[in-house]
Amino acid sequence: MRNTLVGKLVTMLVILTLILALAGCGAGQQDQSQNGTNGKTEKGEDTQDHGEEAKETILKFATYAPLEKGLEPFWTKIKKDYEAQNKHTTIEWVLYPYGELKQQVLVMSAGGNRPDIAYGGRSWLDGFISSGFLAPMNDLFGQDFVNDFYPSVIKDMSDNDGQLYAIPQFISPYVLYYNKELFKAAGLDPDQPPRTYEQALAYAEKLSTLKDKDGNKVYGLGQTTASVPVSGASVLSVMLSFGGGLWDESGHVKVNTPENVEALQFLRKIFEKGYNPEAAKLKDLRNLFAIGRLGMYFDQAWGIGGVFAMNADMKSKVACVGPLATSKTEGLSTLEATILMVFKDTDKEKEAADLIEFIVSDANMEHYVDTVAPMFPARKSQENLDKFVNNPIIKDAVKDANKVKELKKHPEMANVFLDLTSSAQAVTVGNENAEAVLKKLEDSFKTLLK
Repeated sequence: MRNTLVGKLVTMLVILTLILALAGCGAGQQDQSQNGTNGKTEKGEDTQDHGEEAKETILKFATYAPLEKGLEPFWTKIKKDYEAQNKHTTIEWVLYPYGELKQQVLVMSAGGNRPDIAYGGRSWLDGFISSGFLAPMNDLFGQDFVNDFYPSVIKDMSDNDGQLYAIPQFISPYVLYYNKELFKAAGLDPDQPPRTYEQALAYAEKLSTLKDKDGNKVYGLGQTTASVPVSGASVLSVMLSFGGGLWDESGHVKVNTPENVEALQFLRKIFEKGYNPEAAKLKDLRNLFAIGRLGMYFDQAWGIGGVFAMNADMKSKVACVGPLATSKTEGLSTLEATILMVFKDTDKEKEAADLIEFIVSDANMEHYVDTVAPMFPARKSQENLDKFVNNPIIKDAVKDANKVKELKKHPEMANVFLDLTSSAQAVTVGNENAEAVLKKLEDSFKTLLK
């Protein structure tokens, strides 16, 4: 296992190995793999310097978002509007699918071909900070702008020394989305959604008796446990809601606790009773929800946008509540966010910061919520904007947006999340003893999280 220093060295060795592997594929293939979707920028050009051709500022923006059907119109508008206001600036997308983007950006950066800005998930931040490629943001923005974000959010976007490394576009705890039409079909009141895990189990039992129009099974309650880091963050949120977590109050690793045992036993129960699909990814749960085969599921707020992209009719059938409590504890969640990061030594840090302020402006935030998906604002000045407080889907959950637990920064958090999914699968699919699984996990984490 690795301590923090060794973890950083291993990360860099992996990046170097990937660079050498790319180099072995030939110069032409290397150009293709580093630019856009399978080697393409938005213009089909490479992402090297444009020399005498371009005297304007070109901001290379690494992202997955314009590749996704539900997100593409919003980001196309961002590009068009920003370039219209800044005549000598061009945003050049560097596009990769979500699952590939983080690693590709690390490889590009290690090879000296860094983007100016990148857009991704909160779970990526620890690894990017550890890489050393990010520009500290404390001096890139005015103090009024930074202070407008909730203090707990800024703390979460900073390293353990308080240096700011990301600006959130939106934030979210894990919320429970539910289908109001399926509630009615199961004899449940859509205006009285579950507020605790115990209530959710009772609701799931009734929802699971339903069939869709083709006679297919309807699942009652979806919780992702797939082998990807984001699923691990979701599993950890269940643990937090049951009163568990990764560390005790003294900051020591403590995983084998009665509260965490109870959380894993809950996951086993919804699997054994057939309420939850086996080892599903969030995209699998979104698909089932979109086609009316899932009554409730846990997701980040913006995840419902993927549902709407598949089935726009769902917009009138969906509502959500904040993190579920238990009969003994209040609901808690990890802090999830879509984040914007600036890369150092690109000579365009100030321009990238200006673009970030444009993206998170009031007008663009309201436009996103109005056209893409409901979100929770990260800024105090935006918490009373009409599109947030009067959104019919999230209005009941907005008050719970701050029910989040800050996690320590550590370069191994992605591996921690993966190990949490493995443990969840061992208890559910593998039917292993929850306490034995957690004991083994705690021994592992004591080394991994040194």
